Amino acid sequence: QGRTKVRLVHRKDQQHFTEVMSDFQGRQKAKYMILAVNMADADTEELSVKGLVLPKTAFRSIVQLLNEGYDLWDPEEGHGLTIIRSGSGLETSYSILPSQKAAPIDPAVIDRAPLFDKLKEEYAQLRERGDSNNKKSNGEGGSGEDW
Repeated sequence: QGRTKVRLVHRKDQQHFTEVMSDFQGRQKAKYMILAVNMADADTEELSVKGLVLPKTAFRSIVQLLNEGYDLWDPEEGHGLTIIRSGSGLETSYSILPSQKAAPIDPAVIDRAPLFDKLKEEYAQLRERGDSNNKKSNGEGGSGEDW
């Protein structure tokens, strides 16, 4: 449960998202990884791009915003997102709200973004340890953090 402000980013040398698999109650579930910056870090540390893993319902909300004309990836004109998670387990729901104004981000931050292959490998390692729920991958071999 919580509210997280993020800014999606896109490396030009790879797709906008990638599919990852997660285990939930013994079943494989497809989720989607998107590159993002946790804006809570903006005041406390240097911004870095992480792999944000979202369930299909949250990912569909982002696709809907794109269909409505919101630019979510442009470094200068892209909008930020607030992800609101409530409930737990099968009762978890997500609301994705765009910022009212563009949320510019320094292109140098995007240039430092890790590749999906590295993030997916780290996510798979987290899953093996049973830590995959609500974790972000940073491509640095760390254990990830809650978003």
